[in-house]
Amino acid sequence: MTNGMKKTRWVLGILMLGVALGEVHSQPVIPSDRNFSWNPGMMSKGGIPNRTTVCATLSPSGGADSAAIQAALDSCPSGQVVKLSAGTFTVDKYLLIHSSITLRGSGAGQTILTKTNGAKARTSQVVSGTNGIRTPVDPNTYTHDAQPIIVVGPGRWPGPDSTTSQNLTVDGLQGASSVTIANASGFTPGQFVLLDELSGASWQAVPPGFGCSNNAEPTPCPPFVWQGDRIAWNMHYPKQMYQDDNWTSNASGPYDSTAGTFPAAMGWFCRASANGDGRCTNEIKEIASVAGNTITFTSPLTISYRVSHTAQLTRYTNRGNGGVHVTNAGVENLSTYGGADGEVRFETAAYSWAKNIEVTQWLGEGIALENSFRIEIRDSYIHTGSWPEPGGGGYALSFAWASSEALIENNILIDANKLMVFRSSGAGSVVAYNYTDDGWIYGTDGWVEVGLNASHMAGTHHVLFEGNYGFNADSDYTHGNAIYLTFFPKLALRAAA
Repeated sequence: MTNGMKKTRWVLGILMLGVALGEVHSQPVIPSDRNFSWNPGMMSKGGIPNRTTVCATLSPSGGADSAAIQAALDSCPSGQVVKLSAGTFTVDKYLLIHSSITLRGSGAGQTILTKTNGAKARTSQVVSGTNGIRTPVDPNTYTHDAQPIIVVGPGRWPGPDSTTSQNLTVDGLQGASSVTIANASGFTPGQFVLLDELSGASWQAVPPGFGCSNNAEPTPCPPFVWQGDRIAWNMHYPKQMYQDDNWTSNASGPYDSTAGTFPAAMGWFCRASANGDGRCTNEIKEIASVAGNTITFTSPLTISYRVSHTAQLTRYTNRGNGGVHVTNAGVENLSTYGGADGEVRFETAAYSWAKNIEVTQWLGEGIALENSFRIEIRDSYIHTGSWPEPGGGGYALSFAWASSEALIENNILIDANKLMVFRSSGAGSVVAYNYTDDGWIYGTDGWVEVGLNASHMAGTHHVLFEGNYGFNADSDYTHGNAIYLTFFPKLALRAAA
């Protein structure tokens, strides 16, 4: 698809498939409970803008370049471009794009931003049994500065302001465009807000055949799983050795060190309540209008949010380590090497993008989306992570913290650990026409890691995959489940090498 693809393209595709299956007159192709008015990324804005006004042009200095580039970013007027010429720029301090501007290179592979105190490149030694995959260098064997190269957002690690949370007073219905809250004071059109609810989990029977061989204690047998009607945490009673996210458990629930306080894992990638219960069924919305205590959004709810689960609406503010969303910011036509806490990060951004970039040689995530809305990642090459190991060290693409309605299109993701993870996030997002290959674990080279994937933490829901090619399509339950994932036609899978 092109940058300016229209929503009608999705509708036409559904109708054409319906004709092929003979279902147009009987039932929709995508069932209503998992369908959505897909309009991800920059689609509602007519695509990524082609900005032509250049506010500054910079060339490599031969030394440290972060300060000069950051000064140009800070002073560039809205809607304009900071242009980087061809060459290698040393960026040992991350660049913060905090306004509606574009950072544009002279081409991926031509303009290179390198972090010399970050992640190390692979060695020249080829991993035995592979067709040219090079051997990683263990990051525990060298000192590195744990910072990314580019952050699009108001700062590092901004998040929602829970002091502004307001309970819904009636259920927010799937497909509806508005919710009613207790007090709408402070909520205004144009704001981006977080909508979430508690898991409401309790001990439930495990599936038949689960067994007791990993029980930390002999009883109960079979064990129980901490599960609600939407979210199933990977937590059990008794604790299951080698896999659970809780340190221990009792008949009242899972916990780490204090009975009655839920495990910290429930708040790893979403808000948690005072007693630790995760609010991982979530999505970010944009406010269109406010009338009394009724908030109307620019897009419908992907799923219902229930008063019985203490559903809340929360603002993003500049209080504490917060920050309001940066909008209409882009990164284009450049390469990045050496990020050591992710490489390119969208942290509380909206209607922003990465286009035609190369991301390689990173620790953490190649590209990360957190607390972000309608981000578009397209036409990019994300490959050869520095440390292809599980545990967050080498993911190519990561969604977290309720990031919603993103478009991931026409990218190559190759030679990393997990090629994409969605952790308590992703509602209304589309992953389309991408190529994924060579997801692996260093030292366990035969393990087939996840390729096309929208899971890896409880809470993810309503993600659409269309037209992708990969070695694997998966939904793991390592840290809980994901629901309402749709793999649409034109999905090509090949056998793992």
